[in-house]
Amino acid sequence: MLRAAALAVSLALPAVAAPTREITLQRVDGKSVHPQAQAIASVWTGRSLGVTVRDGRQADDPAIVGAQQEKGKLLYEWKSTRPVPDSVRAVVEQTLESWGIGVSPEAPIKLELVLEGLRIDEVPETFGSTYRAEVSLKGGVFDPGGQGSAPSRVFTGSGKTSGPDRRAKLCNEAMSVALLMQLGVGGPSVHLPESPTGVVSRIDPVGIRDPTRKAVGETMSRGIV
Repeated sequence: MLRAAALAVSLALPAVAAPTREITLQRVDGKSVHPQAQAIASVWTGRSLGVTVRDGRQADDPAIVGAQQEKGKLLYEWKSTRPVPDSVRAVVEQTLESWGIGVSPEAPIKLELVLEGLRIDEVPETFGSTYRAEVSLKGGVFDPGGQGSAPSRVFTGSGKTSGPDRRAKLCNEAMSVALLMQLGVGGPSVHLPESPTGVVSRIDPVGIRDPTRKAVGETMSRGIV
């Protein structure tokens, strides 16, 4: 009876939450830009983009963005100090600006994104840890009248880095690489309004296309692994 009573009490107790470590998601400059960045920037010469990010993840706690696990045991979780969509939007804006693309909240053309997934896993190694990140987005580019592309299929970028344990900077470095790769290959397909030069351009999921020329950048990057 005592054993049965102890079991009943243990089942009634709430599960103990994993310990958390705080992280402020932010962009970490990489050593090189995406190979399609120059082509993408050339399409946007003389124009700027507004960026919005909506959270489409299904999670009990949307602030949890990663964890450290060892041999299947959860050691702790990474918890964002800011709303994750706001942080992702800031990183997207900074990445586009680093490519030479103007970004402004007042821009008439909007890049509207849905965050489908963001995960950073820290895996302990003999010395330090390996950090693996995946970022999944879908979205569209819309003109002032709301005309543009329907939401594209989901594109996922991946990033990986190694270094000392429990370093938020290394989590952000892996996340920045993943997001850079996602933006480089996942631009939604859409015909844009005429640019100031009078050329109608198009962003395609596998590169930049001008209707009068062959596609540029047909290869999809798989990210840095």
